[in-house]
Amino acid sequence: MRSVTLKVLSVAVLGIGVGAAALIAFRSTAASATAAPQSSVLELAKGANAKWQVYSGALKANTLRWNGKKKEVVITRSEKETAASDWSVQTQQLSASFFILDVRSRCDQELFVAGAWPTGTTVIEKWRLAHPPAYVTPPGGGSATYMPIAHRGLPSVRRDVLFEGSQLGLIRSIEVDPQGRFLLLLSNDSHSLYRLDLVVPGSTPQAMFTTQTLPQLAGIKSVLYAKHVTEGSRFLLLQQPRGESDVLHLDANPYSIFLDDPDDDGVLATPNVIDEGTWDAAGYGVLSHWALYGPSCTPP
Repeated sequence: MRSVTLKVLSVAVLGIGVGAAALIAFRSTAASATAAPQSSVLELAKGANAKWQVYSGALKANTLRWNGKKKEVVITRSEKETAASDWSVQTQQLSASFFILDVRSRCDQELFVAGAWPTGTTVIEKWRLAHPPAYVTPPGGGSATYMPIAHRGLPSVRRDVLFEGSQLGLIRSIEVDPQGRFLLLLSNDSHSLYRLDLVVPGSTPQAMFTTQTLPQLAGIKSVLYAKHVTEGSRFLLLQQPRGESDVLHLDANPYSIFLDDPDDDGVLATPNVIDEGTWDAAGYGVLSHWALYGPSCTPP
């Protein structure tokens, strides 16, 4: 068994481009799932404690933490005006009404929060963040001056429900397309992978793959977007859940799954199951082979 460790120096909006060869239209009438019992929700929420570095640069850094059982998301923003300036830090704590199971960020401009009510009904929300300006013009006019982030007001938050229902079972992992076109949803119950359109209002999830069409999904616990320097954008379907460490462990044994989108057009290629030998031969464990920023990430 071999594990490859990647240091997450800067991970922004890990999302993807979608549109697999065969999208199976999701129907709530087909093999309808009932809401999970509260004990299942609590068990999954207890393990949904994670830390994620959204981005890290010379002048700005952003770290996201969430605690599933406590129903809270904490964003830590660090910023300085120039390279010679001292860091200024702002912390924003947000609460959800439901147990949180996974959270993804689009460059601290949008949060996608997946969770469940105590009854077991799944809910997915989009939280839009509106940031106060960094440079402020005095009331009497004149030149705008820089306001350290610690002294600015917190971003306002608008929350929209994207999906609510029990048809998918509980959601283990989500990932957002860097361009905000869709979400990928991994069911904890059926292990199916769904796509939720974010462009067309009122869209319902569509099943991309099930364990019948892609049996390896049975071992997958998280979905991650990354861009390989020569092979392009892809979603990585991993056997490791999200964790609280700054170090990302990608186990190549026994396998992972790649869903490629080399043209960044939202059309995903046929799933590619990567075993340990293929992983090592391709050098996927070398950090410099990966660009971990989402392509559309411009920190606010």
